[in-house]
Amino acid sequence: MMKRAVIFVATVVGFALGALAQSDTALRFNPTPIPNVVGADKLLKPQFSIITPNIVAPSLSNYLAPEPLQFDNKLSLLPDSLKATPELSITPQVYRPENRYNFRGNPFSRDWSAGGELMRIDDNLSLVGSGSYTTYPALGNIGTGSLGLYATPTDRLSIGLGANAVKYHMGRSAWNDYGLYVNGSFKLTDRLSVNAFGQYYFDKRYHSVGAMGYMQSAVYGGSFDYKFSDKFSLALGAQRYYDPYTRTWKTVPIVAPTFNLFGSPMTVDVGGILYTLVEAIIDNARDNKNSYSSPAGAVSAPTGPMPMNQFNSRRAQGGNIR
Repeated sequence: MMKRAVIFVATVVGFALGALAQSDTALRFNPTPIPNVVGADKLLKPQFSIITPNIVAPSLSNYLAPEPLQFDNKLSLLPDSLKATPELSITPQVYRPENRYNFRGNPFSRDWSAGGELMRIDDNLSLVGSGSYTTYPALGNIGTGSLGLYATPTDRLSIGLGANAVKYHMGRSAWNDYGLYVNGSFKLTDRLSVNAFGQYYFDKRYHSVGAMGYMQSAVYGGSFDYKFSDKFSLALGAQRYYDPYTRTWKTVPIVAPTFNLFGSPMTVDVGGILYTLVEAIIDNARDNKNSYSSPAGAVSAPTGPMPMNQFNSRRAQGGNIR
């Protein structure tokens, strides 16, 4: 126990001396000289003096106390009473679906076309195929696919047959159509060849006048093709096709020149256009002849106003509008 007390006193004295050594306070010890003969009553005690530095406190004459924090919750602006029932204001909105034919971008960005030989079965027999997707602005789009066989039994004879599938998307109507085709060509000479072709589609519907030129229909015919040079050839013949508008078969000539431009052949059949022009010229000449020469005793056409019942539609009378 005594040992612990001595250790504690030594530790306290050591910390005190260290603190005085690091501070500005100086500890001085001034002993008094002891005479040669010292009596018991003359024995002097040592004197201790502590010198502290001169510490000057800062002046507080210009000190301003900070303003207290203020919190404005604006509770005074709230009303004295609140409504428990909320007021709902609902404005009806009309749903407008996006237009299917949006031409802000490129309307032909999805168009594609490809075709060729898919597989060589034999030296004279091949599996061929083709497909396409075409957009017609303000009308719709048409997708096609074809698969068939192409054979060349001899150097002068070539035959092709297969099946077609067509996907129509016109306005709000969409439907599929399927067909079969066969064609052949025989070279009579190095420049002259005879061709025959035919195709049949099962759906013979009529959609619109604008779509008639793009829809497939049943057709068959033949032509003679004469090759004038490596860059130009001409095919002449006739074809018979089914008209879905009149639901009748029509015959038109084939006048199809072929031009070889930049290594690719391009064929344009102008037989239908020439047939329409010639037919219009003949009909106009016949109408003009009938208008200028009237048979003897013929009753002239009335010049006054026609009665109102003449303007009634044929549908109202129970007839066919066509």
